Amino acid sequence: MALVLVLAGGVGIIQVAFIINTIQKACPGLTKYPAVRQALRFIQVSPIAVMVASAIWFFFLVFLPVKVEYPYSSKEGLLLIILACYLWLNVTFNYFAAMLKSPGYPSTALEIEENGLSLENDSILCFKCDRMKSCDTHHCGTCGTCVTMMCHHCPFTNNCVGLKNYSYFYLFICYSNIGLIFSLYMTYDPFYHCMVYNGEQLSLLPWYPPNICRKLGDFAVIFIPVAFMAMFAAAMFLLQTLLLATDLSTIDLLTKMQRSRNFMQFGRMLLDRIVGHRKRRFQVMLLYSRERWWQFLVPSFNVPSRHLETVKLMV
Repeated sequence: MALVLVLAGGVGIIQVAFIINTIQKACPGLTKYPAVRQALRFIQVSPIAVMVASAIWFFFLVFLPVKVEYPYSSKEGLLLIILACYLWLNVTFNYFAAMLKSPGYPSTALEIEENGLSLENDSILCFKCDRMKSCDTHHCGTCGTCVTMMCHHCPFTNNCVGLKNYSYFYLFICYSNIGLIFSLYMTYDPFYHCMVYNGEQLSLLPWYPPNICRKLGDFAVIFIPVAFMAMFAAAMFLLQTLLLATDLSTIDLLTKMQRSRNFMQFGRMLLDRIVGHRKRRFQVMLLYSRERWWQFLVPSFNVPSRHLETVKLMV
């Protein structure tokens, strides 16, 4: 029963975001009410926020004392604590930054006029939100506005992923993958010895107390939902890395997939873009979003590099 509940909870965390996103698309009129919009946003992001918050609790109170005999005085214990806190801080910071930071919006016709500028003759305005359109700009039906260099609307952050917050989103995925691998390492031994062998081989371990499985109880099965989440996070990482390598957004990738006659043609198109296409989106949205390389390794806000000026933006 515990295994079923844990699996259902892990799958539910992923499904809630997609269900709310589907409701928003099916009933776009609901989002015009601020109270409804805020309520949907809270419901949509709360499962991920709860999961991130509970991860540190599980680490310190459940699995660290099982993994290390002297967790707060041994070198191994201190190393695990430092690594866990480092990964948790990066995951938490980049998640909330991707959720709260603006993805970047093109100027509206009114904003251009207020700045004393005039529209060029070949300028294209979105007929839905009256913002400037370019080849990298897409209109998000959920947010109701055009987004600069939009990749997609993320159901897990309830925010669009675009020029100004893509680096946070990608780093969130990267650190989530590392964190989930670390979680698999922390939860594997309790699952293997307490659930697979039902505590029969605990005598082979150097220090495990005989009643450790009874103390862990249902927590020993957490390895299973962590494994499923790790596979899902790995798929997200591979997809976003493919998009950067091919210089495509999620929207562009789906469009080209639909227009391809078969998977062979689609695969050749991807290979051609990986080998011979300039990685402009990678440069603008990720590489040059920070001034120094070490800023990608610590929680930090975007400070565009001076090299960004050399990259031509089509906005």
